[in-house]
Amino acid sequence: MLKITQMNDTHFLFRFVNEEQALEILNGGKRWFNDNFLFWTGGQSMSDVLIHTFPNLLNYCLPLTR
Repeated sequence: MLKITQMNDTHFLFRFVNEEQALEILNGGKRWFNDNFLFWTGGQSMSDVLIHTFPNLLNYCLPLTR
């Protein structure tokens, strides 16, 4: 189960269950989140960097674009 914690007005901490869930969510595009759209602009290249650099770290802080 994905856990999301709001860090401040524009940053959220996403705690992923596994690498597959992280890749699915970090793939980019629009996601419906808390009655608003979440626009993730990092795309696949960012998820590749995060997962290959930190293979055991499944916590990422994502900025929201409003």
